[in-house]
Amino acid sequence: MVLTKEFLSTFLSYDPATGVITRTGYCPTNRVKTRKEFIGKPTGSVNKHGYVQVQIAGKNYPAHRLAFVLMSEAMPDYVDHADGDRQNNRWDNLRVCDMSQNMSNRGASTRSASGVKGVFQHKPSGRWRAQIMVMYKTVSLGYFDTCDAAAEAYRRAAVYYFGEFAHEPPRGDI
Repeated sequence: MVLTKEFLSTFLSYDPATGVITRTGYCPTNRVKTRKEFIGKPTGSVNKHGYVQVQIAGKNYPAHRLAFVLMSEAMPDYVDHADGDRQNNRWDNLRVCDMSQNMSNRGASTRSASGVKGVFQHKPSGRWRAQIMVMYKTVSLGYFDTCDAAAEAYRRAAVYYFGEFAHEPPRGDI
C-alpha cells in the first residue's frame, strides 16, 4: 500500500511542534474499526528499537516517516533524528538523509568498552585508539594516552567528515 498525504489525512493528524500523531477518524482499510475512545488521542507505540510506530491496516510504520508524508507528501528512504532521540518526532528535529549520514549520527555501540564512539583500548599497549569509518573505509586517527584525548580526536574527525550529521561524544562525560 502506498501511503499518501491525502489518504493519511483522513484519519491522522501530525503536530509539528510536539511531533505527536493523533487519530482523527477511522482508517478506511482497517478490518477492525478504531475504538471511539482512541479518536482525538495520540497514537503509536514504542518498538523494541526505541522508535515510535503507528499501525495502519495491520502494518507498523515509523512515526517519523509518517510525519514526512503528512508534512511534505513524500516518504524518504532515510530520516534522521538530529538530536539522536528516536522518540523526538518534532518537525524541526527530523531531516532527510542518506544511509551514510544516518549511520554517522549513531552513538557508541552498547558493546563499546570505552562508551565513546570510535574509541577503543589497544590491549597490548594499554593506549587508546581512535578511528572513524568514512565511505566504508576505516581511517585510523592515532593512539592516545587517555580516552578523553582519543574522544577529542574522533570528535574533530566526525565534524570534518560528517558536518551536521556528526555524532559527537559528550564533553566532560567521557
